[in-house]
Amino acid sequence: MNYQISDDEFSQLQSVRSQMGLVESLLCANGADSALFDASDLHAFLSAQTNTLLGVIKEIEQRYELMRAEPRVNGFDLAHMIRILRGKANYTPTNSEARIAEVLAKCAAIDEGMRPALDAWIDALVEMGEEQRSAEKPQVHTKTRKRDKLVAA
Repeated sequence: MNYQISDDEFSQLQSVRSQMGLVESLLCANGADSALFDASDLHAFLSAQTNTLLGVIKEIEQRYELMRAEPRVNGFDLAHMIRILRGKANYTPTNSEARIAEVLAKCAAIDEGMRPALDAWIDALVEMGEEQRSAEKPQVHTKTRKRDKLVAA
């Protein structure tokens, strides 16, 4: 199995490795003299490092499970995206917008490089929805009734 890790996760692992190395060196240099440190402090430090490692491992495993499902934007998705953005959503299957957003969200969870594509897609859908809502607002035409004309005269 191959696991991908992000730059942030790699930095976290490097930081834990460095801190653990420092503690190891201090313990070796002082012969683990317990007068130099409190065992509960050392336990708290090691627990924090373990929690960091477990958090990174959990993120990596979640991303790996997403990768196994292989969500990707295929040619049909791209064609539907273009039609939708051109204002021809009626030529696409029902719920295409939501399905494409879901695929892009899964891709962005795996690869942060896909985040701008997801954000652009959501922004485009929001803009299209706002334009459509403003175009659908009925024009308010008030008819003047005969009674109103007589009262005005």
